[in-house]
Amino acid sequence: MSYKSVSLHHKPGNILVFALVWGLPLSVVYSLLRYGDIRLAGLALFVLVTVVAVWPAAFLTDMAFPSAVSESGVRGYTFFSLPKSVAWDRIRGVKALNLWPCLPYLAVLDGDGFSKRVILPMYSTNQKAFYDRVVELQGEEHPLAVGLREHGFAA
Repeated sequence: MSYKSVSLHHKPGNILVFALVWGLPLSVVYSLLRYGDIRLAGLALFVLVTVVAVWPAAFLTDMAFPSAVSESGVRGYTFFSLPKSVAWDRIRGVKALNLWPCLPYLAVLDGDGFSKRVILPMYSTNQKAFYDRVVELQGEEHPLAVGLREHGFAA
């Protein structure tokens, strides 16, 4: 099986929104619990969480969990971070998932159940290249191409 890797790099704006959704409330709670009001220390914690934890973790997933397409199918990772390949003839479509707020994903439906579905990030910078590779290999009417197009990968 020869795979041509198509990396889906994260969009910095989505990562920032993710950091805001999780970091800002945590910083406010920390500040309220520690000082009884909102102080600069709480905002410093927000910056720390954003810069030290969220952004590097998101960008490391690019390297740790790449998605790829080939003549034989799609390769990616399951919900439980296990590598999985799905043959073209087994793909039935895609389903939108929100595993984290502001970081949407697509699950490749293949009939094996949720825990075994290949999960693709929708907050990527080169979704068009991924879509183009799928169309190049299988055509515009393949269920994966249709699903990717419906969810904005073709734009």
